[in-house]
Amino acid sequence: MSDEELEILIHELLDGTIDRENFAHLKAALLASPEARQLYYDLTCTDQLLVERFSAPKPAAHRRWSEKRSQGHPWALSLAAAAIILLLLFGTMMLTKIPPPDVHLTASADARFTIDGQPTTEFTLHPDQRLSVKSGMIAARINSATELFLESPAEIVLLDPEGTFELISGRGWVDIKSSAPDFKAVVAGASIRHLGTRYGIVSGPGGTGEVHVAQGKVDVRLGESTPTVLVDGEAAHWTRKGPVEPLQASIASFQQALPSETTLFSDDFNEAEGTPLSGKRPDVGSPWMVLREKIPTYIGDGTLDTSGGYRRLSAPFRRQPTANGKQVFLITLSTTQPQRISDKESRLGGSESIRVWDDRGTALFSLVALAKESHQWRLQDGDAGSVSDLLDLSALAPHQLTLCFDPSSKSLTLHEGASPQGRRLARLDTTRGVSPVSLTVENDDGGDLALTRIFARSVSYPVPSEVSPDD
Repeated sequence: MSDEELEILIHELLDGTIDRENFAHLKAALLASPEARQLYYDLTCTDQLLVERFSAPKPAAHRRWSEKRSQGHPWALSLAAAAIILLLLFGTMMLTKIPPPDVHLTASADARFTIDGQPTTEFTLHPDQRLSVKSGMIAARINSATELFLESPAEIVLLDPEGTFELISGRGWVDIKSSAPDFKAVVAGASIRHLGTRYGIVSGPGGTGEVHVAQGKVDVRLGESTPTVLVDGEAAHWTRKGPVEPLQASIASFQQALPSETTLFSDDFNEAEGTPLSGKRPDVGSPWMVLREKIPTYIGDGTLDTSGGYRRLSAPFRRQPTANGKQVFLITLSTTQPQRISDKESRLGGSESIRVWDDRGTALFSLVALAKESHQWRLQDGDAGSVSDLLDLSALAPHQLTLCFDPSSKSLTLHEGASPQGRRLARLDTTRGVSPVSLTVENDDGGDLALTRIFARSVSYPVPSEVSPDD
């Protein structure tokens, strides 16, 4: 049945002129289609508003419509038919299983996670799916009034539509409003129920569990034992075999919100063609500095291209905020083919690099490509330290790559795309674990590099991390 035909039948029902055959057709259409029921609801609401509007004394023109609307129509039949349809629809909705709501996920900029073991670009979690947080943090809105913050590495399984979940491993912070539905957290075999509260949970190795209550009240039930009730400032721990025992609360050790993100440097070179690079202000960050160049460097029309001679160009970051917890640094590079490409096979001494520096002028790590290795990228520790395997990625081709550096673990990874959620291409341990303050774009002896964007940012955690990322 088309929308036009459906609308005609609904109007006939409201006017009381619908016959038995069309009434049966309308009832079947409403039972079968949510869209049809929405149209029925909209038209009946509009009809009711019109009836109420014209029920009061009005000018003659209005009265004629109202009188005509009420003449010659079996209102009793119309109301009875509408009531029958509403009862049928109500019964159908009661018998129809409402699909469970999806859990919406919010990821920190440095997060890397899988759902059921597979990397994904989806930010929803369905019941019975397993969420594994490999790095960074995830905030999961497990129901309309509850948010769960997971610090990597951690794994959960959502067990029911109300938000019951099992923390398989790791640490989590649960923030529950008083309007939250009845649900529970399962940790190391124990069920934790809430009463409008905020608490931290830990699922540790060997089947150990902990709960730390910041506000409100929870009860912890292990098997058939009597629940242990905990209130503000109390904590408990247990094993799967029991018992549940008191523990010194450590509420401040939990990450209770997603980390903040600060842009340190951003430039898309969207100035007019022929703009000098030296002293140019990026979109975010301090002005560019030219440390070495054969001929003056110009940019514009969305590209920085080093073709035409050796260069060493410095991009200083903006000043970083002080962090109480750890910081992770992300640098996203978008490359394109340089203008001069014809000499790249003949000049085998050429090189391209992006080097990242600390405040003492020491190279922390680099992304390096050599002409003798077909200009393929690899990671390098410091200025001339250990290197990763050679990557099947040319510095002369269009790519979007993200470097992720965690100074606390001295870990450097390279990812495809704009975030660590992209495919991981390489990993390297670094010698030094300090914060970067700048990067340089360099080429030498026939190597050329063209960039369309540089985007560097820091992710700052509110408290020191208790665990290391799962590599």
